[in-house]
Formats: sequence, C-alpha cells, structure tokens
Amino acid sequence: MRCAIATLIVAFIAATTTFADPSPASPAPRAPAAEVAQPAAPPEPATPAAPATPSEAAPPAQAAPAEDQDDQGDLPPEADLPSLDSTIVGKIVHTTEPQTRRPISFYVPTTYKAGQPMPLLVDFTAAGVGRGNIMKLWRLGEARGLIVLAPDTWGVRGPPQDRVEARRQMDAWSRDAGDTKVPHYVRDAAKILADLRADAEAVRQSVALLSTRYTVDPKLVVLTGSSGGSWIAYYTGLADPQRYAGICIRSGNFDRRLLPPNPGRARDMPVSIVIGDRDLDVVLAETDAAEKHFKSLKFTNLNIERLPHSGHDSRPEVAFNFVAMLRAERMAERKEAWQQALKAGLKAAQERKVSSARYELGRAAELERQFGFPDEATRALAALDGGAAASGPAGGAGDAPKTEKPATD
Repeated sequence: MRCAIATLIVAFIAATTTFADPSPASPAPRAPAAEVAQPAAPPEPATPAAPATPSEAAPPAQAAPAEDQDDQGDLPPEADLPSLDSTIVGKIVHTTEPQTRRPISFYVPTTYKAGQPMPLLVDFTAAGVGRGNIMKLWRLGEARGLIVLAPDTWGVRGPPQDRVEARRQMDAWSRDAGDTKVPHYVRDAAKILADLRADAEAVRQSVALLSTRYTVDPKLVVLTGSSGGSWIAYYTGLADPQRYAGICIRSGNFDRRLLPPNPGRARDMPVSIVIGDRDLDVVLAETDAAEKHFKSLKFTNLNIERLPHSGHDSRPEVAFNFVAMLRAERMAERKEAWQQALKAGLKAAQERKVSSARYELGRAAELERQFGFPDEATRALAALDGGAAASGPAGGAGDAPKTEKPATD
C-alpha cells in the first residue's frame, strides 16, 4: 500500500531511541540495529533513550527555527472548556477528557455536517503537548476536511510530575532548518511501557468523547506519530487494530520492546513509514529494524518510503495524504456496497418481495444520506412505500427505512 508524499515540509521534530548508560557521566551512544531487535522487557539497567522533544517543549535556548513557527496572523478562535458539552466547529478547542483527565486539543473543520461521517486523525509528538501540536495541524484539517486530535501523552518524556530533562544535545539535519542540535532524553523501559499503556487508554477515551459529539467515521480513525511520538502511535494502534484504520509514521522511532503483546494480530492494518535519506542515523537503523520486524510478522499492508534530500522532518501533510488514500479506498468499498444493496432492493421490489426490498433499499438510502451517493434508493423506497400504502396496510409513505433484515417474505 502506497502513501502519497507532498513536498511541503511543515515542522521539525527531532528524536532518537538510542540506548544509553544510565550513568549521567556517560553520553548515550547509538545502539546497533541488532540491539534494537531484542525481545521485550530489557534488563533494568538498559534504559531506552526517550526521543528529543519537538520545538514547543524545548528550552528557550533551543527554540525551533523560524520555518517551524506557526503563523499566528490567521489563527481561528480558541476555546478553553472544562468539559465538552456542545458541538464546536471552526475553533481550536482545548479541554480535558473526563475519564483519564488528560488534556486534549482538537479542531473540527467548517465543512463538518452532522450525520455525515468525517475521518479523525490523531497525532502524537515526542513532547506530548497537544496544545502546541494542534497549531501545526488545524490548517491541514480545515483544508482536507478532517477532524484532528492532539492529546497530551506521557510515553516519551513521562507524566507532568515526572518529566525527564535532556541528557545531551544531538546533531541533526532537517530540510527546512539545515544543521541543528536537538535535545536527547533518557528513560527507563518499564516506565515507558507503563506510560504507553496509559496513553493508549487516554486515546481510546478521547476518540470516544469526540464520537459522542461529532459524527466521527468509525472506519477512518487514523493514528500518526512523528519522531518519538511514533512509539505512541505504534503501541496504541497495534494494541487495538479493530478500532483504528491505520498507522502513519513520519521520521519515527521504533523499538520492538515497546510494542504491545501480540502485535501480529494487527498484520492486516495499513502501516506507512516515511523517513528522509538524511534522517538521524538511529532513525534510519530503527526503520530498517521496523521493516524487518513487520515483515517477519507478515504484515500485508506495510509501506516504507525514503525521501531524497530530506532529513528529520515532521511532514504532517504525509499523514493527511495517508488518510486521503484510506478514505478513497473506504469510499470505493462503500460505493460497491451501495450498488449491491440498490440492485438487490430493486430486484426484490420487482418481485413484490416488499420486506426484502425495504431492507435493501433502506441500507442503500442510508449510504446515500451519509456519503452523498445519488438518491436512487431513497426515491425507490419512497415509491415502494407509496405503492404499499395505496394497496394495503403494509406501512405508509414516509416510514423510516427498515434496517433489520427480514427472515422471510
């Protein structure tokens, strides 16, 4: 499965998952690829290095380059809400998910219409700060017609009360910023796994919250992560493959020890990994390890792209292109289902099998309402109901379509 790549580079996020000696006196060397492929749960002294955070979490001396700063001139209105009690469109919303008490930020585009399912893209960064991350996403969400969600996460730097500080500065290169230095963080593997589990639950609850207020397409909830945020995308998606439509990784870290148990059950999930040919050495090595690992698990929809003249760049547009690809595939599937239901309904109507006709035409009419297909089934259903009302007590015109399949006619 291929993921279309645009040339616009929007933001810069640096990361590494090299392994480091826990001693502060020892700098963190890059791990060989073989070490990345070790089984889960490393010994206690071996602590994976948490990826460096994106610009919004860096100390003032490490401010992001100008290209990464969001243009503040045309921001939409913002709303800080203690709870999500209403449907808000066209505003950046900051609120708290009530079950896990996690701060979340999201944006619903002005093209949203209640009752018409809209894809949801959930984005993760190394910093784990949704309020800053949403500023890099909302414009693309508005332009592409997607709901975008940026939750606070703990998997990389830890929870707020236990955030780690940078161990050292790393040399890196990005297409926009050129040569630069980024902070490098180290955490214990067991703590990372515990926080990833908590993140996965927080994401699940956040998606459920938005789905109660908006018509979120349940078949198009997509996860994406850049840099260290990839840990969270991998863990959350592979732990619950029936809930999420796919995973898009952008210049992301990978460590098989930080995956959920039995990731092979997600082998049919689309996974797209995009990196630059001048990315951090450790990201290049970890991408090779990810490719080998997923192929060993026989993942059927794995796609890896290495972009020329590109470094450790965030590329959020890549994730939006990935959603567009999945959206087109799902729409083709739904169109086929609509055509089949319409055909079956019309045939049943010709054969005077009224219950079957109502069921099939009702299915087709619902797809027309949700996804904008021609209203052929809707009109046929109205004609069927009108004819039934004129000929007997079967139910008058305007009755709601029956979606429960009849046993017999």
